[in-house]
Amino acid sequence: MKTELSLLFLIVTMYCRAQTPQNYTTFEGVNLSLYKYEGAKTMVLANSNSLDAATMTKWVNAMDGTYNFYESATGRQPSVNSATYINNRSTLAKVDKTCGAGCGYLGATGIELQADYFDDFYYDLLNYNQYSQEPFYEFGRNFWFYFNKLDYTSNDPIVTGYAVFMRFMAMEHLGLQGANFNSWTFTQFKDNVKGLLATYMGDPSLNWNNTLGVGQGIPGSSLGATDLFASFCWYLRDTYGETWVQNVWKHAGERPDRLTTQDAVDNFIIASSLAAKVNLTSLFQTWKWPISNDAINYLSTVDYKNYRNADNPANTVSGIDFKYYEGDSWSKVPDYSVLTPVKSGVDTNFVLTSRNRNDNFGYSYSSYINIPADGNYTFYTSSDDGSKLYIGTQLVVDNDGLHGSQERSGSIGLKAGKHAINVDFFERGGGELLEVSYSSSTISKRKIRGNELFRIQAPTNRNPENPTTVVNGLSYKYYEGLDWSTIPNFSSLNSLAEGNIENFSLATRKRDDNFGYAFTGYIEVPTDGSYTFYTNSDDGSKLYIGTTLVVNNDGLHADIEKSGVIGLKAGKHAIRVDFFERGGGEVLGVKYEGPGISKQAIPSNKLYRTGGPSLRDSENPGSVTSGLTYKYFEGTGWSTVENFASLSPIKTGTLANFSLAQRNRSDDFGIEFNGYIKIPAD
Repeated sequence: MKTELSLLFLIVTMYCRAQTPQNYTTFEGVNLSLYKYEGAKTMVLANSNSLDAATMTKWVNAMDGTYNFYESATGRQPSVNSATYINNRSTLAKVDKTCGAGCGYLGATGIELQADYFDDFYYDLLNYNQYSQEPFYEFGRNFWFYFNKLDYTSNDPIVTGYAVFMRFMAMEHLGLQGANFNSWTFTQFKDNVKGLLATYMGDPSLNWNNTLGVGQGIPGSSLGATDLFASFCWYLRDTYGETWVQNVWKHAGERPDRLTTQDAVDNFIIASSLAAKVNLTSLFQTWKWPISNDAINYLSTVDYKNYRNADNPANTVSGIDFKYYEGDSWSKVPDYSVLTPVKSGVDTNFVLTSRNRNDNFGYSYSSYINIPADGNYTFYTSSDDGSKLYIGTQLVVDNDGLHGSQERSGSIGLKAGKHAINVDFFERGGGELLEVSYSSSTISKRKIRGNELFRIQAPTNRNPENPTTVVNGLSYKYYEGLDWSTIPNFSSLNSLAEGNIENFSLATRKRDDNFGYAFTGYIEVPTDGSYTFYTNSDDGSKLYIGTTLVVNNDGLHADIEKSGVIGLKAGKHAIRVDFFERGGGEVLGVKYEGPGISKQAIPSNKLYRTGGPSLRDSENPGSVTSGLTYKYFEGTGWSTVENFASLSPIKTGTLANFSLAQRNRSDDFGIEFNGYIKIPAD
């Protein structure tokens, strides 16, 4: 993907019209008949089937995108509550009464909005194309899995503070314009929450003990402790980028259960440091948070130089590959992988000069950036309108949405060498601008230069293996393991099951989470040429032709697609696909396209595995008649087939076929059949 994230944030656009009524039981046990407006992951339940279809489409798509965003950030899905999970979709229902303006189950599916707030959301969207914040906040309830990790033992501000913060992150990520909040515009609301940290630090009398520690906000502010916690998180996001948001909650979930509030505070500081890849002890001490000596000692031993390995592809030359698209009414970077480009080509840098028009266009750029030395690197995009920058599959800079020229940044640790860099951009109207820069401890911030960017030159066509004695299908090995965040080295692990299968399928798995596969076989291509392979997966996958890594779709993410190109000569080539699933959905698809082949799932009749030993010679005895001979034995305590050659049979005889009719009893017996089978052809 270009998107460790994007994808996640893929919204499947659907046109929503309510159909038949749906029975729904509210949180308070009231039975209602509501109408379904269905998305891919979510469902809005209303008391009318005549709501504006376009508006409900926007609403449902926003809910799907929010669900995907939270799933990406947490690596998990809410537990299924049967009353609030209908047609495999999490519900948001209009009700007369619930636990507040809105209400959501903690860690489980189900959101309710009181009727007035439901109607406010609908009419704000219908009339102003603005989104009220309540559902985005309530998803923070559904995706709260950290009660035993981060909740304070009393006066806890964290569970609600998480929902406050993640509400803003989800809406920002989706490029949605928020509706007014009380007397504030949504922009004022965001700025006021975000500014709480500066107010806190500007008052020397304030510290953790008299604010967050006792569930209190800043004196004199209408915003509370939960908003103050969100302000701390916002600083960390702005400083350490989108990757902090995408990793901090996963690290929090891996911490030991807290016994005390201090344990919970330590867990958050440690998770934040691991997500930022920086020891944040001194920062939190500056913020006057308590941190235990155990946490300080632990953070001092962490190797934060967990730098990304370089891709270092072969056959690179200077330049950048681009695909150019045109479309109307985009409000954020579309999923270019499902669109057909108007044209594609090669350029020297991230430039817009090859565009056909000045509005309603977009680019997807792919290249490799040469990193001179190990270190932490900060990348920047300045764009009008939206842009996203990925290193490998990791979203580093999220500058998406409709806006004038603005700059966003994010940081990542990189080892020296060539790293895959992808930038997606769109322009709807007004000015058109894209600039991509970077900096490090030794490089002052500057635009990325053309001589630092590389593309893969079309390779020489690979020779096929063309093994003998093959049959259709693949071989597989199945594995299970906990807490994988990338594909493990399966060759160093013991498989739980092995076998043969028709195609790349997860059907033989023994559970839905924490498992992996290694598929091996051969793919037959009909003619010499350049072939593109694709994997779409949730979570990670890699595709190899021979020993060449062609598609790298590794990491924790929802269902996203990545591709790679390789030159092949006609024949049968070794193919291997590795896959793992940690949590959430489990998906694996493998496609290809090439000379005379449109993009499609690889057909089963093009996949082969070795068919075993050479064909066996037949005995062809003389003087045979139809039937079998048998020997009948009796014994007790057998748990496996006995060595009948060492036993004396009770009786012998002949039969027309394999049958147990000649037994003397129904238990504790055995039969040895002998004969010849006639095979019609090799």
